[in-house]
Amino acid sequence: MRIALLLLVMLSSAANATDYLIGEIKAKAEVNVMAQVDGLVNHYDVEFGEQVTQFQRLLEFDATDPKLELALAQANRDLAEVDSQLKAKQLTRLQQLNAKKTVTDSELEEQLRQTQISQVQLRVQQQNLAIAKRNLDKHTILAPFAASVIERYVEVGQWVSVGEPLYRLADISTVLIQANLVEQDIAQLALGQAIKVYVPAIEKQFETSIIRLADAPQQDGSGYRIELELANLERQLKPGYRAELRLEQGGVE
Repeated sequence: MRIALLLLVMLSSAANATDYLIGEIKAKAEVNVMAQVDGLVNHYDVEFGEQVTQFQRLLEFDATDPKLELALAQANRDLAEVDSQLKAKQLTRLQQLNAKKTVTDSELEEQLRQTQISQVQLRVQQQNLAIAKRNLDKHTILAPFAASVIERYVEVGQWVSVGEPLYRLADISTVLIQANLVEQDIAQLALGQAIKVYVPAIEKQFETSIIRLADAPQQDGSGYRIELELANLERQLKPGYRAELRLEQGGVE
């Protein structure tokens, strides 16, 4: 009798049991900020754990050489501009004289050629100046978006090459929840479908909906990926936290 009663309780519990899928919380935007130039780290402004706004300065490389290059480019641009203006004035004067037949057509054509060359040289120097300005700007590293500083990879006085990581930033004001499902579960879900999410680390439950649902399984064999989104203005939800997408037998709660 006791065995039959125990079996009945077990079957009843199994029938009412709530199942769930394990997901992981991820930052909606995360990036490694890379060096765009070779250079010596002059100073850094922020540390891990700090919040930064978009375009806030993170770090500066020594800019002695690019500043000199910029000054040289400005001087070359100014010189080319003066030369172009002088050539243009001379062309105007010769055109007037040619109209009076006091200079030959060949002299006028030569001055026109020199004027056109000087105009092209001016455009070249203007481009060189723009390149020098851009190169100088690359020595100041700015945050691409408002974010939390997760890691700083470099120290003052360190030589850094192009492409080396400087900082890791993550925007967690909104977080994603990713989970991989087997075919039996994915068949029950649809885009926009409401779903409950429980986060054990903070012992809180949230309601959200599916914003992305894969039409094919992941290549690593982990299943069909779904993504959900949660506002996280208080920053309680951290990347890496486990999330439980609670399911009942036969469907989503």
